[in-house]
Amino acid sequence: MKKKTPSAATVAAKKELIELSAQAKMIRENMVAQAETNEEALAAASLSINDILIELHKKASGAKEFKTFQDWKAAGFNVRKGEKAFRIWGKPLTAKSAGEPVAEADTGSADASEGNKFEFFPMACVFSDQQVEPTDHKPESETESEVQTAIEQPQEQTPESEQEAEPVAELAAPGVFTNPAYAERQQSRAERYSARAAKAATASDAAYKRSHDLVSGIPMGQPILVGHHSEARHRRTLDKSWNAMGKSVQLSKHAEELASRAASVGTAGIASDDPEALQKLKEKLASLQKSQDLMKKANALIRQGKTEQLPGLGLSKANIDALLTPQYGRVGFASYQLTNNNAEINRLKKRIESLTRIHASEPMQYESEAFDLNVAEGRLRFKFHNGKPSEEARKILGKRYAFKFSRTSEEWVRKVTPNAIADTRRAIKDLNALGSIY
Repeated sequence: MKKKTPSAATVAAKKELIELSAQAKMIRENMVAQAETNEEALAAASLSINDILIELHKKASGAKEFKTFQDWKAAGFNVRKGEKAFRIWGKPLTAKSAGEPVAEADTGSADASEGNKFEFFPMACVFSDQQVEPTDHKPESETESEVQTAIEQPQEQTPESEQEAEPVAELAAPGVFTNPAYAERQQSRAERYSARAAKAATASDAAYKRSHDLVSGIPMGQPILVGHHSEARHRRTLDKSWNAMGKSVQLSKHAEELASRAASVGTAGIASDDPEALQKLKEKLASLQKSQDLMKKANALIRQGKTEQLPGLGLSKANIDALLTPQYGRVGFASYQLTNNNAEINRLKKRIESLTRIHASEPMQYESEAFDLNVAEGRLRFKFHNGKPSEEARKILGKRYAFKFSRTSEEWVRKVTPNAIADTRRAIKDLNALGSIY
């Protein structure tokens, strides 16, 4: 497969980011060197390159806060059309060949230990509080809003495989679409993440206090007296303080991650066990189909030279100007936009068909002397009557058919999907073929 050549704008942006990162590294080194206390030195050393880049962006723009597009959206804001993003480093990715130099982003380093694989840091885009507006700000037309949502923003992905392994016949999931516990489970999950985040934040504060207390008895600027009887104790104290500060930083980052996960519960896509899953999927499909039709009509008018009719499609003047501005030698909506949108439409159609078939199937429960199978809260559940099953039985459920053991309910569970239903029928057959389940 031919490697895609980055555009000149991308190359220039990356070059600028690398230069800024070098400046940020020098700033951090100077802060550590000029620190008057151990505490200040530790705080400076714990700053990442991205932390310093954000501060540089704040000073240059006068902004007070920077977030990614999705983070602003989750906070109830939209990035205004035409705003230019600020560049920082994203999470590291693994590449198959070292085609270009890797700039230090202070979140890792290049690693070529596995053949020609190495980690590199892609560029990430953030926007300031000066570039956004509240979500309730009404667009110039409803059609324009739908087009921007469906095309300009990344399509939300659902990590649920909907490939149908076998026709669904007798086994279905009573309660999948009328699951009264769904909202309660989502709330409980968010609360668990929030509680863990609070616990990690408390531990971080305690580690910070311990780091500070350890060196509080050492006079400010006191050097290590080499050869003095206090040398070993002084070095141990500094090491303990440094380790406590490092632990505090790690726990603080962990707390932020958990808090972010708590805030994102229920926003990552449309779950199959959501009672309103089918309705939400159908609404999303209708919106994408409407956007696809609008893009085709707009491109047809542009090809025919009838651009004066574009406002009749509900597009704003800003959108029309953007469509008529040549981009890489073409005008109108790009072919990849129509292709990606159409692929998402086809994916949603298959998923709706799959969930509809599960919903329309005849419910079934299985009972035997050794185990029972039932379906509740969108999960297939194996319950063994006489305690822990044999290793062979556990391999059948866990390794062969991807069931997970729930310590809370003491059942082997798997989310209801067409694949899971087909695998469940095979699992029942394989378990019954064993000489002994226990």
